[in-house]
Amino acid sequence: MRNYLPALKNFPAEYIYAPWTAPEEVQIKAGCIVGRDYPEPMVDHAKVNARNMQWMRDAYANADKLGTPTHRTRKSTTNG
Repeated sequence: MRNYLPALKNFPAEYIYAPWTAPEEVQIKAGCIVGRDYPEPMVDHAKVNARNMQWMRDAYANADKLGTPTHRTRKSTTNG
């Protein structure tokens, strides 16, 4: 990551994949303030994940109602 994103070169390893979670003092020490030197996240990953999981539950429920085969209803082709 540090090779491809020089702004994160001084970030501690624990924050390198989610620098916006680093406390302000860590960002200052690393010389990279999220929102100034590095972009803020475009989405709230927890909210988007929850929404997408609900969409998948809804899709499977609708497929079950329509009798549409899904990976849950197809027979396995593997031996075992």
